[in-house]
Amino acid sequence: NRDFLLAMVLGPFVFHLLVSFVLNIRLRSMYGSNLWTFAGLAMVFLLQLDTSSRQWRKAWGWCAAVAAIMVAPLALRSMAAPYVDQVLRIHFPGRELAAEVETLWRRQEKGPLPLIAGDGWLGGNVAFYSGSHPPVFEIAVEPDDDSQRKRPSDIYPGIDDAQLAEQGGIVLWDADKSDAMPAEYLDHFPPPSTVEVFEFRPHTRADVPPLRIGAAVYPKRR
Repeated sequence: NRDFLLAMVLGPFVFHLLVSFVLNIRLRSMYGSNLWTFAGLAMVFLLQLDTSSRQWRKAWGWCAAVAAIMVAPLALRSMAAPYVDQVLRIHFPGRELAAEVETLWRRQEKGPLPLIAGDGWLGGNVAFYSGSHPPVFEIAVEPDDDSQRKRPSDIYPGIDDAQLAEQGGIVLWDADKSDAMPAEYLDHFPPPSTVEVFEFRPHTRADVPPLRIGAAVYPKRR
């Protein structure tokens, strides 16, 4: 029983490390979320913990203290967020952007929004908050070390330029520097016929300029 339990706890972790080392694959932190499912059981078994009522009360006290320590910074950050002098992601008006994008689509096409392309952060907010929850085709404007950003988003594999041309959709980009669609996007899509720039106030009381987001509509192929 001990050997089996240790294999279940340490086996997946060691396997991940070996695969990463042999194939030179960069591990992401989220990959580890399900590796330690049986770690608590292994601690109870190996440490032979005292399960008396007194020890249980002490354990609950420590759990409460740790929970308070973890929650306190999050609560303080949430209360202080509207007063910081910079725009953080928690201030982003994702719900308002999704509503404007869906309204823009419905003005020209019938049915739900089939696809969002362009900036992954903007598209992800629209996909989350909109009623149609369209898939996101992410394209990086500036090159970086992660070549995956030059391909369709890992969240929605299999999306390509042809799917946007066939089904239609909306392309989004950061319009702070220019209202025009970035040149990198024009490598994937033809010049749009309809372009609109939205302005949103971040959810903060700080004196910061509005966010400007460009949107281009690509109608469905008739």
